[in-house]
Amino acid sequence: MEVIVLNKGIKFIGSLKRLNFLIQAKENLIKDIHEYSNNEEEIARYENLDKAFEKTIIDEAKFLISLE
Repeated sequence: MEVIVLNKGIKFIGSLKRLNFLIQAKENLIKDIHEYSNNEEEIARYENLDKAFEKTIIDEAKFLISLE
């Protein structure tokens, strides 16, 4: 029983770290989009990448919640 709880704790911490990394990467992407690009096509491409980050963040958050 202790091994299962420990394993779940490790998964929880790993998921929490991934979620933190994804959120930080998304924030950096948004900052970079506005700081370095004046091209509308490039901005649109980065915004699509931003939406992919959002989906990944939501999926990771769902996984994190499922570990409770």
